[in-house]
Amino acid sequence: MACRRGGRKFAAGAYAHTLARFATAFVLGTLIGLERQWRQRTAGLRTNVLVAVGAAAFSDLGMRLLVNWVNRRPITPDVTEAKYIVHATCRPRDVRDLLDAELDRASYPVREVETLSETDAQVELAAVLVPTTADEAELDAVVAALEASPLVLSATWSVEATS
Repeated sequence: MACRRGGRKFAAGAYAHTLARFATAFVLGTLIGLERQWRQRTAGLRTNVLVAVGAAAFSDLGMRLLVNWVNRRPITPDVTEAKYIVHATCRPRDVRDLLDAELDRASYPVREVETLSETDAQVELAAVLVPTTADEAELDAVVAALEASPLVLSATWSVEATS
């Protein structure tokens, strides 16, 4: 059953699962609470019902809504630790020294250099920088310097949030 309320569509069926979870938590919390109240234990009827319904509400509403809201927030470098990676595809000669030299010239310390793929024709390297806030213009300059080398077929950089 759907109806319009204040310009929004309200689907009563969408809340049936939530209502069923709350009712189940209420009944089970009541049963546990009655047993504890009957035996004169701490955390009796009211406490157990409150905890059970609160836990059901948090797991049903708080985790899904809150987590989705947090995950949809844009990543900003000033509040998020980011992992910057410089990618270089080159001929199969050793260009790790060139990659290290360009990043060192720009004062970016390298955590590790990974070989992502390797064939007889080319090698793809990824230099993972030490977590820091990087300047996009500086990373663009590093990439441009790498692409100027005859050993490098292509170069780029990327950023991702650390976990």
